[in-house]
Amino acid sequence: MALADSNLYRNLWDGWGNRLLTLTALGILGMIVLGLWHWVTAIAQWQVVQVNLAFLTVGFYPSEQWWRLWLIGYMTFGLSGFSWGWWGQRQWWTGILVPIMVLLAAQVSSSWGWCGLLLSGGVIAGLWLRRSPLVCRGVSRLLAALWLALVPLSLWLIGGGWGLALVPREQWNGLLLTLMLAVLSIGGTLPLGILLALGRQSPLPVFRGAAVLYIELVRGVPLVGVLFVAQVMVPLILPTGWTVDRVTRAIAAFIIFSAAYLAENVRSGIQAVPRGQWEAAQSLGLAPPLIWGLIILPQALRIAVPAMVTQFIALFKDTSLVAIAGLIDLMGASRSVLSQPEFFNRAPELYSFLALVYGGLCFMLSQGSKALELRQSSDLR
Repeated sequence: MALADSNLYRNLWDGWGNRLLTLTALGILGMIVLGLWHWVTAIAQWQVVQVNLAFLTVGFYPSEQWWRLWLIGYMTFGLSGFSWGWWGQRQWWTGILVPIMVLLAAQVSSSWGWCGLLLSGGVIAGLWLRRSPLVCRGVSRLLAALWLALVPLSLWLIGGGWGLALVPREQWNGLLLTLMLAVLSIGGTLPLGILLALGRQSPLPVFRGAAVLYIELVRGVPLVGVLFVAQVMVPLILPTGWTVDRVTRAIAAFIIFSAAYLAENVRSGIQAVPRGQWEAAQSLGLAPPLIWGLIILPQALRIAVPAMVTQFIALFKDTSLVAIAGLIDLMGASRSVLSQPEFFNRAPELYSFLALVYGGLCFMLSQGSKALELRQSSDLR
């Protein structure tokens, strides 16, 4: 199709009015980009990030135990790279972005350089295995199992016990706490949200009423209120001698709140499955649990993946609210840094760094969701 016949040409360059608006917008955008680049390279003082990078990342975690966190990082980057190569799409920027990431990581420290090398090695291994004639579907199941096994292994390495020195949860701070809150909250939200969605679809009035009451009640309360109840009220109602640390209470609050929204996402997926699927399964003599587990839920979850990932991204960003409850996550650590006299006026630089971290992690979640959707659509074809 000729350029003059394209929608892009008609919308941006067809007629003197559109041309004037396009040139004006490009000029404004260019000034913004140049001004931002000048601020980043010539005006901003990034020492606030360089000096406090360790505190922003791990907080008060004992420095002699940092090797555990690096071990988790090595495993995570290796699995991420292999997942990128195995599940991702063959895009031209993969071969450019990965080496750049390795070089940038090596400039920070040798440990980050190893993470970059593991990431790039995993991408190469995943891409090579996809092209190999020995490829099989069992690789995807093994990779999913490794990701699931990484969670309890990481908890053991971070917290200690079973041969490792114990590290109290009060010392899990910074980005480490943010990631742990997000991973554990998402892991707990998914099964509870599915159960609530099934309960709302139940023919039994007791289960359906309890699910509806829970969902509507929780959705009518702000997340800040749920966090304050978990942090302030729960210790008051616990029996004498029972204690629950603040991190666990925050995770429980996130799970309770997010599960109500996730249940509605799953319910929308269930309702999108044609009724004929259920009737066909009944005609084959399948019991209701088998119909739900083998036919309805797999299709419903596939339909609800975009909405579920959107909810998970919102949950990840909402973890920053624990700073108001006294926990030192990434946002709380940044406030502690800005309270230092030498960094009192360095809020733009620090919050720009936080925006880059949150934006990068959310972008990774969205890209993983996109790769999963494309993979599922290719499997259906």
